[in-house]
Amino acid sequence: MTAWLLVACASLTTWRLAWFVAVSDFPPVQWARTRTVQRGPSWLGELVSCHYCASGWLAAAVVAFADLAGPVPLPVLVWGSAWAAGAGLAEVERRGGGA
Repeated sequence: MTAWLLVACASLTTWRLAWFVAVSDFPPVQWARTRTVQRGPSWLGELVSCHYCASGWLAAAVVAFADLAGPVPLPVLVWGSAWAAGAGLAEVERRGGGA
């Protein structure tokens, strides 16, 4: 897989996962997020309710899983790119922009 395609796929995957974790109102996810915010440590509550915070860790997981499937060229740069693009797309969606 070429590097630009890997970055694009990782970015889109990070965006959707970050939205699903931090914003989605799917009942099981919303229940788990609310429970974590109310009863868990404050840093974990912030992690699951902030799409910027969640996208960083999710991008790291996406790049790690992609590296298991095949070598990822410059994984730190792919991680940073996926994090930035995923968080940016989540912010655009949160503000009601885009499609």
